[in-house]
Amino acid sequence: TGNPLSFSILRIMIPNTDREIAHKVADQYGRYYCLIPKGQYYVNIEKKNDDGTYSKIYTSPVINATKKGIIKENFAV
Repeated sequence: TGNPLSFSILRIMIPNTDREIAHKVADQYGRYYCLIPKGQYYVNIEKKNDDGTYSKIYTSPVINATKKGIIKENFAV
């Protein structure tokens, strides 16, 4: 719909090990910012349901964060 996913959870994962190294909660406008060690990662996004639980709705392709160690991608889910 093009609407932001307010208060969604972004889980930063290491490829091949599927280990979570960080997670961030988006603000009411769907914005987030994540500083991480330089490397390659993928992101799992969970949306907040009306009953307060969360459901996984998206897994990103691998993101190359080797230059700055920052993930600030715009995800269209």
